[in-house]
Amino acid sequence: MSNVTPLRPLEPDPRNGFVYASESYETQYGNDIETEASRRPQVVEGVLVDTLEICPPLSLREIAEIGKLRAIAEQRLAPAAAEAREAFIDEQTEKLVKRTGMSKRDAGRVIECQIGGRLLPELELPFDDEGLAGKTVADVLKDPAKFVGATLADPLEGVGYGTCKAKIMRRADGTLWINSFAHGRTTYDLKLDARTADSDDLARVYRFDLAQDSEMISPTIPI
Repeated sequence: MSNVTPLRPLEPDPRNGFVYASESYETQYGNDIETEASRRPQVVEGVLVDTLEICPPLSLREIAEIGKLRAIAEQRLAPAAAEAREAFIDEQTEKLVKRTGMSKRDAGRVIECQIGGRLLPELELPFDDEGLAGKTVADVLKDPAKFVGATLADPLEGVGYGTCKAKIMRRADGTLWINSFAHGRTTYDLKLDARTADSDDLARVYRFDLAQDSEMISPTIPI
């Protein structure tokens, strides 16, 4: 296809400092969203192609070289990544404190969990549907059926990275998560915390906690 909309420059990912191309549940070309018909394969006459011959697997030496180059890149970008992470946490913490009234300490821990892929109840989710504007992780956990399948911007990158990048999903065991096409693929778990969990949830967590012989949870530790 022609006239592909140029991708805007992207800021480094606060998790690792890398910059990636944009991905979406809907790919846009020019001003038109790609349709199902346009994605159908075009069959033409030709010869069978051995893809393993054309694109053979990487050798052990090549894999090692990629690992080496990645390590060098990570080391080079480490200062910028740390700076971007710190700035992101500070900015989002202030916004969360202003919106919810929670303490700066607790808000900071919520944002740190967000960067780690765990979304706690106080976080607002950037849904594409205007009717879901302002809905939080807590809202999704309270009424999963209403939200499963709903699309949204990447929860970490926000709408500035593009809309329709992610979708609310439900696992076979009933737990909720978000599948995002941002940065190739990113996943997020939707979690309760002690601040919002009911007595049954807390009893379950404490039983698990004692079995694992770990520290007791605090109000902003995800369940």
